[in-house]
Amino acid sequence: MDRDLSRRQTLAALGVTSTIACAGCLGSLTDDDHDGDESGGSPDETEAETESETENSDDTDDEADPAESDTETDQATSNGPHWPAIETGDVVSDFEDLDRWEATTGRIEPAPAEARTGTQAATIESDGRTAGASTFFPDGLDLEAWDVSMAIKSESASRIVVEFIAPTTEERLTTVRLLPDEYDGWFRLDCGYEHKPAGEPDLSNVTRLNVIAVGPEDGPTRIQVDDLRRTEAVDNGKAILAFYGGHRSHFDIAAELLEERGWAAAVPVDPRRVGDGNRMDFDELHQLRERGWDVCSYPRIDSDLTEQSEDRQRTVIESVRDALADRGFADGSRHFFAPSWRQMTPTTHALVRDLHESGFLFGSCPTGAPPTGIHMTPVVWGPALHSGVRRHVNLCDQYKKLTVLRIPRIVEGEDGDSNANSMSLADFEHLLDHLEHRGLDVITPSEMVDEL
Repeated sequence: MDRDLSRRQTLAALGVTSTIACAGCLGSLTDDDHDGDESGGSPDETEAETESETENSDDTDDEADPAESDTETDQATSNGPHWPAIETGDVVSDFEDLDRWEATTGRIEPAPAEARTGTQAATIESDGRTAGASTFFPDGLDLEAWDVSMAIKSESASRIVVEFIAPTTEERLTTVRLLPDEYDGWFRLDCGYEHKPAGEPDLSNVTRLNVIAVGPEDGPTRIQVDDLRRTEAVDNGKAILAFYGGHRSHFDIAAELLEERGWAAAVPVDPRRVGDGNRMDFDELHQLRERGWDVCSYPRIDSDLTEQSEDRQRTVIESVRDALADRGFADGSRHFFAPSWRQMTPTTHALVRDLHESGFLFGSCPTGAPPTGIHMTPVVWGPALHSGVRRHVNLCDQYKKLTVLRIPRIVEGEDGDSNANSMSLADFEHLLDHLEHRGLDVITPSEMVDEL
């Protein structure tokens, strides 16, 4: 490389230290996924923790203007890449030449047995809580109108951080992707931007890219990486509003407010629970469908779906999809929303890829549009308006990304509480006004799949 070693080590240390500090602010989520007959806390306590601790250095709240394979262990052959490697876009790094990478925490080594494309992937690992590596672009890499994604296999990691230094650490953008609990397989990470400091990044001149895995408190931390790519970005930021559970307030309040703006949304439901308690009935769901909404698959069973046998999981996922299609919701039934939104295993992920055209679960970060890892599209807790969501919306507007927002039941006459399993009407109206002010296109999962 053209940089001398001391310069590279100094820059890498600065960037990785700041990134690890950001990643360390991320706490653990509650496992509760209550959605109507529920009484637990917020499905996402992390959103507030993360954003409040990074607020001082990331003050952009108001200023920031499937290829499939039969198994997770299939390797690349002369026939082409294997999932989650892709062929669209431009290769940024194929990890064939690790001299272009430098370990910043721990070590980076070739992993030929894990290759998704070419002859090898790379292992980034350490004996401690973080493992990281950097690659440099002495002449600058243009990512101004591009989305970035990469294939990642998590063996011992709870989150992945990607930092874009553009061109210095004072002008950077950061992706922080929380992983499903104990997920240990391949997936494709799409980099949406969650944080930036006061400086204005110049994405036409990215000089370094840091990849950091955060693992158990006492280590070790280990991931495999391959197929780092850029794909063309859309021409405007996007948002999907997902009204989990199909509550009465979603029909009586939200649907009318969206109709005034000419917007449609997603309503993930389990057909076996439609009309129960304070939920919409099928007639109301059909009315939403006629307005362009997607009525999506949200299979709810008494136990954790991901802990069931593969055959049982397939039966549950397939039956809910088919029941919705039989009821007239063929478009929406193509899209899967994880019933326990922090839970996903490689087996469940493979089934979702086989049976659905998109999938959604908690991920705490915006994403590219459309995501290249479309069956694990990250979702953000919508009521966290002032501790992250506004900033996500701003950055999606500025950098043409997608944010998917989970909206719980809406309550009138109550103060907003991002840690409660509800959203005040005032906060919901504030969110809609902010989306409108920033000019994001509010779309449905079907529009994401069919039109982007």
